[in-house]
Amino acid sequence: MTRLKDNKVLQILVCLVLGIGLVYLTYYDSKTLMDELNNFDSVEKEMTDIYVQIVNDEIEKFSIVLKTNDRVAICVQAQMVSAALLQAGKEAEYLEWKKQEEKVCDYSYN
Repeated sequence: MTRLKDNKVLQILVCLVLGIGLVYLTYYDSKTLMDELNNFDSVEKEMTDIYVQIVNDEIEKFSIVLKTNDRVAICVQAQMVSAALLQAGKEAEYLEWKKQEEKVCDYSYN
């Protein structure tokens, strides 16, 4: 019986199987990684959409509360809009809304 060490055909066959397995795993891992990155992008887009919807909801609530002439409720809702804009990362809109909030809430304590 020939020894395993001396059997060149078996050695080549083992190397081929290991090589093909390595190539497959490398491809599979890169495909899995790309799938995870694509999933991350879709989650990030979905979160952005949620933040925008929250901002729109808070602005709609503000317009409803504005009709009540309740100064405290109007001020609180203006602050809620500011918080939603800040959470959404909308810096320009946030800074603009803070100016409106100052007017609505009358922060002058004189």
